[in-house]
Formats: sequence, C-alpha cells, structure tokens
Amino acid sequence: MSEFSGFEIDSIDQLLSESAPGSQYRRLRVANTPSGAPISVPVHFIQGSMDGPRLVLLSGVHGDEGLGPLALGRFLGEIDSTSLRGSVIAVPVCNPPAFENRSRVNAWDGGDLIRLWPGRADGSITERVAAAIFAAVTPGANALIDLHSGTSVLHEYWVLYANRHGPRAAVNADVEKRSLELARAFGVTQIIRRHPWFGTHMAAGNAGIPSLVTEIGGGADYLQNGDKYLGVIVRGIKNALRHLDMLPGEPESDGPAGVFDIAEEFVAAADTGGYWIRAVEPGQRVTAGTTIGHFADPSTGREIKRLVSSVDGVILNPIAAWPHVGHGQWLLAIGSPVDERSL
Repeated sequence: MSEFSGFEIDSIDQLLSESAPGSQYRRLRVANTPSGAPISVPVHFIQGSMDGPRLVLLSGVHGDEGLGPLALGRFLGEIDSTSLRGSVIAVPVCNPPAFENRSRVNAWDGGDLIRLWPGRADGSITERVAAAIFAAVTPGANALIDLHSGTSVLHEYWVLYANRHGPRAAVNADVEKRSLELARAFGVTQIIRRHPWFGTHMAAGNAGIPSLVTEIGGGADYLQNGDKYLGVIVRGIKNALRHLDMLPGEPESDGPAGVFDIAEEFVAAADTGGYWIRAVEPGQRVTAGTTIGHFADPSTGREIKRLVSSVDGVILNPIAAWPHVGHGQWLLAIGSPVDERSL
C-alpha cells in the first residue's frame, strides 16, 4: 500500500473548507499514465489565523529546475500560520513525470507544462495535469507565483509578470498593474514585460489573477551559491506575502528594479558547438556591434566565431553557466529598458 494512502484526494475542496489555522498536506490526483497508474501532485494548504487574501505558489513545472521545489519546501518549513493573514496553496512538484526524469518536459507526451496552462481536461497527459491543477488552485486566488530556476548549465535571476504585451494576452490593465507591483515587491532588480514566451503568469493573468513567473538561480555554482539563491526565493515569497498584507513588515529587495522588454531576436543562442567565452556581465549596457563573446574550438583553443550584439540594451541575468555549449543552447538575453512613465 502506498505511503500516501488516505492522503490522495480528487479535489481540494476539503482542504479549502478547513477554517482552523494550521497546515494540511494531501496529494491531488491529476491524470493517469498510459498504463493507467494515477499521477498525483502534492498540495499544501496553510490557513492563517485571520481572514485575508489567498496566494498560490507553484514549482516543479520543469523537472530539471530544482531550486523552486527546494525553496518552496524551505518556506513551508518556516511559515507560521499564526502570524499569517489569509491562506496559501502550495504545489511543490506540478509535473511529476518530468521531475522523475529530471527533464523539462513530460516524457509520456513531450508536453511542456508551462506552455499548456490552463490545460484541457480531455487533452494529452500534460494538458490534463495542467487542467486539474489550474482548476484546483485558481478559484479564489488573489495572486499566483510560479517558481522556476535555471538548470545545471543556465543561471537566471529575473521575474516575468502578467501583462497586455505578452503572448496570447488577455490581461486587463488592473491585473497588469497589480502584477507589476507584485514583481517589484518580489525584490530582484530585473523585471521582464514584453517577451516571446507564454507561461503560467500569462494564463493566470488572463484569468484575472495577478501573477509572476520567477527565474532564480541555477548553474554550475550550485554547491557554492545554491543556498544563497534558495534564500532569495524564500525572501521573495515572504515579500509577496508582506506586499499582500498577509504577513507583517515591508518587502526587502536587492535594490531598485528596472523593467525590460525582450524581442525573440535578442535572445542569443549557440549556432555552433564548442566553448562559449562570454565577454559581458549581467547588468552591463551594450550597443549594437559590442562583442558579447566568442566560440572556441575545444581541440585547439582557437576562436571559431565571434558574437556581437545586434541592438542597444542591457545584458540580462539568464547566462550560460558552463563553457561547453551545443547548437541551440541559450547563452544570454539582451533587454531593452522600458520607460517607467509608460508603465
């Protein structure tokens, strides 16, 4: 018998009806594998000592991004429901098949969960997982944050917020404004508005929920600096709770934040293999024609190709964190600063 027998549920209505302060943990059934075995996701419900807003926290949407679930687990161990106003719903591992394979996508159907929200109840396995989670956690939500990180070869340090300029956007002006305020409260210095990627934040924003996707940490320095980035994510969650008046105190930050747009052509990816030798740093301003790095032949050490910026902008924090790269691998992104008066 499974160690979770008695803890699996088909809906979270039972958890949401609990009025006493405290924490509850269950596993929500969301789909079946091709052999018929059930797929379930962990769900934590924390009820505060006073009524108030509801924050939804998701992580583990990509199975090869480990810092989100780690940070969410740390937060769950630190939060004191007696000091909380309102409630928190947390799903630490949204995509169990991808997590088990340490993969971005679900091995059963190749689905990328972050692109498929709000899902389809009659769709593929990944679409069904998306539909079940989205339907369970979004009713009554006042804000939603999906926690992502870099992978073993990519370091990231930015947040994306729901807005009318993103792909497949149906976000109204009020939700956009509140999403940006939530992004500023999270506490990192690079906030992304216009970009080419559909994600959880856009699906939630389309449903009228202020929302973020955060991308914090990852890369080859995890053993040395992983704890630092876990701390940043936990700080960001608590900042969001303070911003929503769910915890006492004021948000803490790295410093003043800038808002940036990214066009797809401003995302540099490797078009050759070898060693990538970066010549710029995150936050550095560049102009069109600036050398941002070069590729070297690992057999000879000689330069194969030089890469220059095609635009004026700022080097953003998604950075290839390992020199060995292959075709199509992300190297970095260049952001165009948004005039604050236009926000």
